[in-house]
Amino acid sequence: KVTEELYHCVVQAPTSTGGRVNLNRRAYDPEEVREQHSRLSQDSQTQFVDGLKGHPTGEEGWNIPVRFLGGEVVENVDGSVTAMGNFGILKTSDGNDVHTLWRAGFPIGVSLRGLCYMTEAVLDKDGPYAKANPEFVGQKITYCTGLRLKKYDVVRRASAETYWPTAEASTEAREALLAVTESGALPLE
Repeated sequence: KVTEELYHCVVQAPTSTGGRVNLNRRAYDPEEVREQHSRLSQDSQTQFVDGLKGHPTGEEGWNIPVRFLGGEVVENVDGSVTAMGNFGILKTSDGNDVHTLWRAGFPIGVSLRGLCYMTEAVLDKDGPYAKANPEFVGQKITYCTGLRLKKYDVVRRASAETYWPTAEASTEAREALLAVTESGALPLE
């Protein structure tokens, strides 16, 4: 349930794409992205689907700044799909950080976490993803199939270029980001 006591706000943003080659040169099957996003959206109605900061390499811990609240899938004219999600920014210390950074204009990305089979092959001009990726025709890409989606995480750099929309930054938020950046605690590239 979305309440002001739990969340700063709810942000709608793209979460993943199917049929488009991402920055990691991976392309996920559009139908599997649709199915898995729909399943995770249904799960979010009955259980807590968290989103961690970054992709952890070990124990998950408690750095949970957002909760995935479900979403929908948009069909693109080139045959690809874009999964859209709603993220409640939790009123936790990490959620406060993410909310402040987002309001200050810092890019907040979304990356999927799950399992799949990866097969490297050349994208053929008559292949299923050629229309959505003409710049990759004749090049090696990685086809990702058998997707089993676990959750979406908030990250600094999203390989599918799935970022939250820009927030209207308050003066307070801009000043806070400037102070943190000047301290060297958060280097911006």
